[in-house]
Amino acid sequence: MQEKVNAALRILKAARRKNIKAEKQEKEEEGKEEKERPRLMEESKEITEEMRKKLESLSIEKEAAPLYKRKLPPLPLPPSPKSLEMISPPLPSLPSSPSSQSLQSLRGLKEKPSSEKGKEFISLGFGRLDELLNDKEVKTIQCDGANLPIKVTRNNEVIETTIMLTEEEIKSIVKRFAELANTELTEPAFSARFNGLEISAYISVFKGTKFIIRRTE
Repeated sequence: MQEKVNAALRILKAARRKNIKAEKQEKEEEGKEEKERPRLMEESKEITEEMRKKLESLSIEKEAAPLYKRKLPPLPLPPSPKSLEMISPPLPSLPSSPSSQSLQSLRGLKEKPSSEKGKEFISLGFGRLDELLNDKEVKTIQCDGANLPIKVTRNNEVIETTIMLTEEEIKSIVKRFAELANTELTEPAFSARFNGLEISAYISVFKGTKFIIRRTE
C-alpha cells in the first residue's frame, strides 16, 4: 500500500515539475513578444510613412508645374464690328429642308453604323470615372480623398472636376482595378496595371484612401 502511495506522489511531483517548466517557457515567450512589439510597430510606421511620401511625390500638380512657367504668345486683337460689316458678305438664304416623303423615296442610302458615328462608350465598372477613363485625352486622374474634387490632366492642363467620390466609391474603384489586373490588393500601398492604365493607391484606416491613375499608352 505504501509503495502505491509513494508512486502516486512521484507522479504528482513529476507533473508539477512539468507544469512549472511549461509556465516558465510561456513567460519567456511572452517576454520576447513584448520586447519585439515596439520594434515591429516602429518598422510598420516607417514603411507607412515611406509609402505616403512616395504617393505624394506622384501628384500630377508637380508634373504639370513646368507647364505653368511657359509664356504663351500674345493673342491678336479681335476685329471691330465696323470692320466685320465691311468684310463680311451677305449670307445666302438656306434651302428648305426636304419633306419626310422625299426622304423615304430615296433608295440605296443606309444609315451609318454607330461605330462610324463615334466611338462607343465602354463601361469598365468604375462608376462615375468610366467617362474620364474612356477619354483618351485624359492622361491622369487624381483622387486626394473622399468628398474632394477629382483632378485630371487633359491636354497638358490640370483641371479640377465637379466629381467627388465617397470613401465607399474610392475603395470600390481600387478593388475593381485589382480584379481586372488580376493582382492581390495590398495595404497600405497598392499598385497595378491594366489595359494601358496604371494605378497607385494609398489605403489608410485613419486618413482614408487616395489614388492616382495614369495612362501609359
